[in-house]
Amino acid sequence: MPNKQAAMKAFRQTKKRTAKNRRVKTHLKALTHEVLTLIKAGKKQEAAGASKKLQQALGKAAKEHVIHKNKAAHHTSSVQKAVAAMK
Repeated sequence: MPNKQAAMKAFRQTKKRTAKNRRVKTHLKALTHEVLTLIKAGKKQEAAGASKKLQQALGKAAKEHVIHKNKAAHHTSSVQKAVAAMK
């Protein structure tokens, strides 16, 4: 444990930020899994709706610096491409 007051505060802040980032990343993984499952099942309408939710979540995570903006763009692009390729 830190001894100085500023170090204690930084420690508390880091714990809160880590917990929030972990929650957001878990949510992104769940949404990604949902979209990929719908794509494999061939449900285009549901996949399109789920991909829209995923894109919004990726954009928000990038805006809040949870993930890098290029990573968000990469995932958004690949999901859009996969949904568009469905029959």
